[in-house]
Amino acid sequence: FVSVKRFVRKGIPHSMRTQVWLAASGAYKAKAHHPNLFHLLLAQSEHDNNREAVEQIQKGMIRYA
Repeated sequence: FVSVKRFVRKGIPHSMRTQVWLAASGAYKAKAHHPNLFHLLLAQSEHDNNREAVEQIQKGMIRYA
């Protein structure tokens, strides 16, 4: 494994940023506790005709699938 010290000095490689962010932000745990949350939020936003929210949720679904 690459050391945390290297990440601090040189930054997180682009290829690993999603995984690091999901782990550091707690998103992995949230997804495990609420596996259908993106789909529920998307359905609610579509029902409310909130196009901006729908677009943001869809982006998140692609990134964190």
